[in-house]
Amino acid sequence: MTDEDLRKAQSRLEEKRRESGRHAPLTPTGWALEERELRCLDCGGLFSERTPAALAAIRPASVVCPECSAKRATARAELLRQEREAVEMDRKGRQIVGFLKASNIGARFQGMTFEDYRPVCADAAKVKAECECWAKSFDPRGGGFLVMLGRCGTGKNMLAAIVGQEVMRQGFSCLHTTVMKLVRRVKDSWRTREGTEEEVIRSFTVPDLLIIDEVGVQFESATEQLILTEIVNDRYEALRPTVLISNLTIKQLTEVIGERVVDRFYEGNSRLLVFTWQSYRRASLQRVV
Repeated sequence: MTDEDLRKAQSRLEEKRRESGRHAPLTPTGWALEERELRCLDCGGLFSERTPAALAAIRPASVVCPECSAKRATARAELLRQEREAVEMDRKGRQIVGFLKASNIGARFQGMTFEDYRPVCADAAKVKAECECWAKSFDPRGGGFLVMLGRCGTGKNMLAAIVGQEVMRQGFSCLHTTVMKLVRRVKDSWRTREGTEEEVIRSFTVPDLLIIDEVGVQFESATEQLILTEIVNDRYEALRPTVLISNLTIKQLTEVIGERVVDRFYEGNSRLLVFTWQSYRRASLQRVV
């Protein structure tokens, strides 16, 4: 017999051994199931259980019944869910604190909600409702503008800060800035090595929401106007929502940022809100006098 024949013979024998084991009874002799009565550790009730004879002698007489075992499993699952929820709430809380620190929202408006905004007239109530709807349905990739136009002291900054904080409570980032700060950061890149102009402009596209105040403050050059337009346009192209705050009329705003940008205020999830009522501060002064 050759080596090859020997290997084949051994292979056939091994296959036969595997076949015989495959069809062997799963329950060895002496392991037949027998029914016995047990007492539940939780509810104290009696219940029957089929136990292998070989294990009956070592299995305790008091165990947990199937109903109580299911209750224990449910309780463990609920405890794990609560623990995961607590960890997630803690993570979100720390995330929101981090977002708030980086948002540049002024201390005057920090912690405020829509409940803190008290409309003085029907138009103010409508504007508040529009802002609340826009914030509650916020989509960081949905694009859209929230444009607030009107005279000083009518609550534009307060509502914008509340919108920003509502967005952060949902787990999104927000940055509040002014046109002059925005332009200054870009100009600083011309004199320092802390980033190129392109990198600085791109950084304003990173936050999920960008709030730009004082749109319409007199520019020193056409370049500054182009910087603002480029940042607004970049966010539009990236589908990043933007809030713009200005004391100008829509006609004046068009002259500042261009008709092409203003035309985008009327598409998608955009809202153009005009604050037509009297200044809160002036009204308060008149009441005092």
